[in-house]
Formats: sequence, structure tokens, C-alpha cells
Amino acid sequence: MIYLFFTLLVSSAAVFSQAAPSVEYSNYAVLQGATNSESTQVAVLHPKTEALTLRLVPVGEKEGITPTESNEVKHEHSNWTVSRGTFGGLALGKSYQLQILNKAGKVVDTRKLQTLDLSSRKIRVAVVSCMDDSFEELQRKMWPQLLEFKPELIFFIGDNVYADKNPVVKLADPKHLWKRYVETRNRLSIFHQETLVPSLALWDDHDMGANDSDRTYPHLKESKEIFETFFPQEEIPGALESGPGVASHFIGFGIDWYLLDGRTFRSPESDKENQTHWGEVQEKWLTEKVNSSKEAKILISGDQFFGGYHPFESFERQHPKRFEWFKSLVRQIKAPVLLVSGDRHLTEIIKVDKLHFGYPTFELTSSGIHAKVFPESLKKDPNPHQLVGKAGVYNYMILDIEPGNPLVVEVQAVGEDKKSIYRRKISVHRP
Repeated sequence: MIYLFFTLLVSSAAVFSQAAPSVEYSNYAVLQGATNSESTQVAVLHPKTEALTLRLVPVGEKEGITPTESNEVKHEHSNWTVSRGTFGGLALGKSYQLQILNKAGKVVDTRKLQTLDLSSRKIRVAVVSCMDDSFEELQRKMWPQLLEFKPELIFFIGDNVYADKNPVVKLADPKHLWKRYVETRNRLSIFHQETLVPSLALWDDHDMGANDSDRTYPHLKESKEIFETFFPQEEIPGALESGPGVASHFIGFGIDWYLLDGRTFRSPESDKENQTHWGEVQEKWLTEKVNSSKEAKILISGDQFFGGYHPFESFERQHPKRFEWFKSLVRQIKAPVLLVSGDRHLTEIIKVDKLHFGYPTFELTSSGIHAKVFPESLKKDPNPHQLVGKAGVYNYMILDIEPGNPLVVEVQAVGEDKKSIYRRKISVHRP
């Protein structure tokens, strides 16, 4: 069971004067989560024996800002705790120092962060998936190199934690889930960088706790709680709305971003009559949301949408009846739609023919940044609709996006040592 201990709760940001601190760097694992122009959310992993508090100090100033909300999340079987804080009343364009203080009030770690200008009509984002923490040397290279591209936002789109490993288990129970989230958060260099980058996350099967998992997974409730503890993305009015399961709707940069939960409601493959990928409640939620604005839509899934060319998991192959429903829904959206996915342990751009949605578009697949890859994948299962792609390479994507109709995206798939795997400029126009 997870125990929530609320350490601070104030109605507005408190401001106080402080002297320049003496810092001893202990380098806690830190993630900056949901962020808009005036607020941000952070999560800090630390030993349970340490009582920590968080504050932000504008760079060059002496007055600090305490969280508007703060809580500590513990697990009864673990010596590790997550301290979370939400900071409001922040200024766009201003740099802040996140200070982590011990019980004596001494600063034991610091990070730099900024807020996001969601009104901007240009955005650079990074898309990552499949983050196996056993690839220790590789990940130490990949994350700092990714950050050299200076993405404004990172999307973690699935298998962010291999919760069913170390040791391999068929079904990770809550104790094992928490352990693996702690191990991954402590090991990966992205959580130990000096400068934080706002991040939004979606899960896939390994984050949930079982390979090829679906709604029959017995620890869904506990798994969701742990995921949401480590990836802080509480609702932000006008910017971020929670959906069913771990789904969410993010509004920013002239785009409606939908992070879709393909695990919580997914039917087992054995259920041929009542097959579903997203579940009725999520389908209803998406249907009600997608035409609420005229902005371009980017739909994000842990596994592929158009994956009928291979025998592995995808919406098209596993749930073909509901995939036809999905295509009919997209045809009704009055704005251009782009698809983004992970899971495949390869990188590719799929050409989506106009016969599916009424106009041509693309699916971008990014997988994995550090996980096992298979050089023969595309030879064994060639994709007849592939624009460009490559198997057998570790990869992430950098997307430079200009919203509108057309939706214009410069796509760069990047491998080890910042080597460009491919680069394409794509345009999606909704007639």
C-alpha cells in the first residue's frame, strides 16, 4: 500500500528572505513534470530517513517561493520516498533554482528550471520510449546528448520503467513495482542533470508491470498510483486535463496533445467478441474532446497505431474492429492529425494513406533510447507503408513543430553520439 503524507499545503506561494546557501550536492533523482507559464510540478526521490522540503529561488534574487501544494509518498516495504511540490505564481522567461533542503534547513541539492510559454507557435520536443535501466553505459551517453538539442518539453511515451525485470517476473506486485521505479529513477542520468526539462508521461505494458499487459492485470490500481507518484502531472486548468486511466489532454503551442492509455482498458487477445484497445470510457472521452478546438491534434500511444505489418502489439493488428472505429473518428476531426508511438524497438515514419482518414498523414515511431534492439526487424517484417526507418539502432526523436493547417514537423531520429539516423520535414493538411 502507498501512504501519502502531506507535509505542506498553502493557499498561495509564500515568499521569504534567505541568505545565499552553502550547498552539499547529493544529487537526488529529480523530475520536472507538468508545467505552464506560471506553475510547475516536481518530484524528488530520496531516502525515507531524510525529511526534505522544496523551494524555488529566482536566479539573482534572495527571496524564495514555497510550494502551493506539497506531499510525500512512501511505500511500506521501501526505504525510498518521493517528495512532490507544485509551485505557482512563477514568471515566464525567468530562471529559477530548485533548492532541496534537509531537516536542518540546509540546501543539499539544487537544479535549474523554467516555465513554458504555451502560447508560442513553435516548439521543439523530444520523444522517448523503452528506457531499460540495465543499459547503464549507453544511457549515460544518450540523455546528456539528447539535452544538447535543448528540447522545451520531453514526452516519455511508454516502457519508461521495466517494472517486470530485475528479476524478471510474470506479474510485478506493488512491492516489486515500487522497487523498480526507484531503481530506474536513481540510475538514469536524465534525473540527475543540472537543468530540468518539463516532461509529460504515458505508460505501456512494462510500466504497468507485466509484458503484454491488459485490463486483467491484477494490480492496476496500485500500479497507476505509483506511476502518477513518479510522474507528477496533476491537472492545470486550461493546459492539462486528466483522462481515463493514465490518459491526458495537454493544450499548448497551438496543438491539442492526447496521451492515450492503451493498457488500462485493453481487452485480452482471447476476447474476440468484445475487443477494445482504449475501452469504452476512453473512447467516449476522446470523442467528446477532439473537436472542442480547431487546433491541430497529435495523438500519442505507447504501442503503434498502424502496426498491421508485424505480428507484435498494435491497435491495427490486435483490435481491428475498434481500429475501424478509430479511423472513422479521425475522419470527423476538423483539424490535421499526426500520430506518435513507441514500443517497437526501432524508428520509422509510416505514411498513412488518405483512404484511412480522408487525407494523408504520418505515424512517427520512436523506440528505444536504451533497450534491446533487433537489427533484422524490418527485414523480417518489412513495412510497405514506411517513408523511412531503421532497425537495430538506439534512438530518440527531436521534433520541431509549427502548428496550423498544415501542421509542419521537422523530424529527426537521433542515435548514439548524436548521429542523425534520418531527417525529414513532413506536412499534414486537413482539407
